[in-house]
Amino acid sequence: MDTELLKTFLEVQKTRHFGKAADNLYLTQSAVSFRIRQLEQSLGTNLFYRSRNNIQLTASGEALLPHAIAVIQALNNARLQIQQQTQLVASINFCYQAETAYALNLQCCQPLLDALKQRSGRCMAAATPPPDADLYLSTTAEAPAGFVSHQLPSIEFVPVRVGEMTAPTEYRLNWLRLQTALSPLSPLICNDVEFVVKQLKQQGGLAWLPREIVTQQLAECETAILALAPLYQRLHIWHRKSSAGTADVIAALMQRN
Repeated sequence: MDTELLKTFLEVQKTRHFGKAADNLYLTQSAVSFRIRQLEQSLGTNLFYRSRNNIQLTASGEALLPHAIAVIQALNNARLQIQQQTQLVASINFCYQAETAYALNLQCCQPLLDALKQRSGRCMAAATPPPDADLYLSTTAEAPAGFVSHQLPSIEFVPVRVGEMTAPTEYRLNWLRLQTALSPLSPLICNDVEFVVKQLKQQGGLAWLPREIVTQQLAECETAILALAPLYQRLHIWHRKSSAGTADVIAALMQRN
């Protein structure tokens, strides 16, 4: 069914007047009448009671009305979505492993974010795993099929003590490998750096944290870096081989690193 016929039907129903509907649709009144007759013939029923200055829907017209509205709305939604997709051709779906979220605030990831901004003004960032990602920030080098992995600068973790408690709680990140125990007591194990920082600020304790976060977020606390060798956590960025627009981001990133 021609959607222009449905649009004309809706306009006549709204204005209750063929002449006004014609003006709103930039058509002649005869063209509007012809479209309504076409629609009625295709459906095999009258849609309007016609009388001078008093056009009303028939029972068939009332039955058609919600369906006509739904069809036109669906068509408008489809056009809007297609338009948005056309505008987002240059967009990049940047995702990250949950435990790497802290790294987005570190200097080591600034070249990545700068490259993304330069490549596209539209960049979605979310903790969403592949296959939805164009770029994926991970602590592991082994990328799934269809992705290529590149190593980013490693992040230095240092052991810190906040506060002067006699039996401080140790907070241990379950994904940070080769951690030396900082306390003989059982640690509190989690995977969220921001949670650990919040707990240290509120209650004190022990933890391995990125040096940059210790400097930035714990500077106002009574903090001491313990005399142990630092740990280095590698970061990797995966990019989808078939995704347009990620190759030049990776190239720019590798040049800056």
